[in-house]
Amino acid sequence: MISAMPDSPAPGHSAKAARSLRIWQPDKAGTAFAAFLLWLCIIIMIVPQGLDYNGDNGMPTSSDALNRFTWLFLLGAGIFGLAMRLKRTMVLARWLKTVNRPDLITNLHIFDLGVAALTTSSAEVR
Repeated sequence: MISAMPDSPAPGHSAKAARSLRIWQPDKAGTAFAAFLLWLCIIIMIVPQGLDYNGDNGMPTSSDALNRFTWLFLLGAGIFGLAMRLKRTMVLARWLKTVNRPDLITNLHIFDLGVAALTTSSAEVR
């Protein structure tokens, strides 16, 4: 069980380290908002455009205004969600910069190359 972090830092740790650890304490605020955005994204991906389940109009080649508005809303709401947790976002961005990432070329597996080859060969050229 995770206990609440005390206000005073542990011996040998600075107060700055204790504050940075408090950023990752469980926080339930905003979970309903994130769940709503996730369900909205799932619904927009599953429900066909214009509720055309029979496929009478064929495969849609462009989107309608509601679909575009929904995707723009999801984009803006995601940015808003990150801005609501700006401290956590900044700490995560700093951490991602300092993580020792090995070179990409040395870690490519044959599976990754196969997926890249399949996606390239299946692309439709117009």
